[in-house]
Amino acid sequence: MAKKYRLQPDEEGLYRVVAVRDFKPSRKNTLTVKKGDRGGLVAGPYNLSQAGNCWVEEGARVLDQAKVTKDALVLGQATISGRALITDHSWVGGSAQVRDDAQVLEGGAVTDKAVVRDGATIRSAGIVGGSAVVEHRAKVENGAMVGDRTIVSGIAVVRGEGTIVVGDNHIIKGVHQMDAT
Repeated sequence: MAKKYRLQPDEEGLYRVVAVRDFKPSRKNTLTVKKGDRGGLVAGPYNLSQAGNCWVEEGARVLDQAKVTKDALVLGQATISGRALITDHSWVGGSAQVRDDAQVLEGGAVTDKAVVRDGATIRSAGIVGGSAVVEHRAKVENGAMVGDRTIVSGIAVVRGEGTIVVGDNHIIKGVHQMDAT
């Protein structure tokens, strides 16, 4: 496997990701990484896989034991920390935070000022944005969208393409689903 980046010591004991070859992350067609491009900051080589086309854009951070793998992207000013996992064709952008044991996978997306934490999962093209919080093992999946100031927590599951939850909602348990008919 040919390396795609090297680490350069940077601020606060972190490392700057620097591309050593050209590649095109497959999730976001407008982004092309060129040899010499500076990426974001990571705590160490375990944070960003050399395999696949995953990337951490300049301005973004991956800290602690968090991992970005396969074709996942971390964009903007986003921060990934704890033991969070961003993988597959997923992306995190804006100033979003994914932390603790949270996972974003299978094309999930987290953006704006959203926070995903405490074992929550965003998957199968689920989208979380605005100032939404998804926490405590809650799930957003199968194309569902959660935004504004919504809080999804506990054992709640928001799923189904066409399911959109916005405003000042607080979903604690149960399944909020819209089935395509």
